[in-house]
Amino acid sequence: MKYIIAPLLALVMLSCQNSTNERSKKEQKLSTQHTKALIQARDLNQSLSTNIGRDRLIPKGDSIAFSAKILYAQEPIIYQWFENDILISNKPRFIKHFKNTGNFAIKLQIQDANSSKASDELKIEVKELDLPLVPHILEVSPKDKSIKVSKDTSISIKFSSSIKDKDNAFIFEDEKANKIAYTSSYDKNTNTLTLKPNTKLKDDTEYKIYSKIYSGNKGLFELASFSFNTGDGKKPQPNPTPNTSPSSSSSEFLGTLATGQITSYQKGDDGYYQKGIKRRYTRENGIVTDLVTKLQWQDDYTDNQGSIAYKNWEDAKSYCANLSLGAYSDWRLPSVDELLSIVDNSKYDPAISSVFEKTTSSGYWSSTANASDTSVAWGVLFDNGYTGVNSESGSGSVRCVRDRN
Repeated sequence: MKYIIAPLLALVMLSCQNSTNERSKKEQKLSTQHTKALIQARDLNQSLSTNIGRDRLIPKGDSIAFSAKILYAQEPIIYQWFENDILISNKPRFIKHFKNTGNFAIKLQIQDANSSKASDELKIEVKELDLPLVPHILEVSPKDKSIKVSKDTSISIKFSSSIKDKDNAFIFEDEKANKIAYTSSYDKNTNTLTLKPNTKLKDDTEYKIYSKIYSGNKGLFELASFSFNTGDGKKPQPNPTPNTSPSSSSSEFLGTLATGQITSYQKGDDGYYQKGIKRRYTRENGIVTDLVTKLQWQDDYTDNQGSIAYKNWEDAKSYCANLSLGAYSDWRLPSVDELLSIVDNSKYDPAISSVFEKTTSSGYWSSTANASDTSVAWGVLFDNGYTGVNSESGSGSVRCVRDRN
């Protein structure tokens, strides 16, 4: 999907949009920009690497996921990745395992359909460093997003490597962020932590367990996060802030959604305050229901031979209008704000809850046309949650939505 990406401030401050004239001036300025390429690097092992600007020092044995962020380019795009001037990949993203020490120059070169070229380079130094790796979850019981869980259940978390209780704060809370007291035991042989609530859990309630590890001056890093629901899963969940206006639709609610970010990198950031209404989802027969916004989302593409629909804007609207899924036929193409309501800013590539099983990292169409240029329409990129505009004759992924009755 071909996007002109809006500036970062405009993306994260959607509630403070400029007037139509100001937006038009910005888009006219963007249209004159040259093609740009930017390397994005993510440490898969979550090691405590030292970043200097974008360049970094990492321990031997670390793995980095590289991806290309392209601005103002016309698809199709040719990708070329080089390691110390040797071609190693022609894909938009790849993973590199650094098993040897040394200095590495990772360079990206791209060329779009108009023969516009751009490049970027990232330098990485690999040393024998005694830096601890943040353990990751191998197995959880009950499984993430489980329902019908017993009210007196024990929770076990198996980690990839050993953990130290003194370095970690395991937080157990209900859907209203009330902390749950528990006793814990740790099996060093299997790296398994078991949590036992001190009191019985409430019926038909969502519970979340997450952990953070503090590593010197490196900040707080999220270690684990998962949730489950007690009871039979059939009791209706009340809207956190009901909207009793007789003219409001079933998908309206009062308040602001939480971003999903629970990691705090410094005091005063989003992860520090964790404000907003927490997201809650259920999934059944290929349909994901948002229990906060009351929207139901398509997550099944059996009608399209199992592949995510990829269409131009007019065909995307028609596809949703004619979709029949889960005995419902009132599907539609979502607005850009509705699409943004399922972006999870604690995740990346894709930036969406794991309850959605069918997601591509490319751009998804919205039904929102651009006010200053009606030949383009807004969409959302689900690798990073950014918004952008695309020509209505271009192609994009489609996820339909409906209002839950």
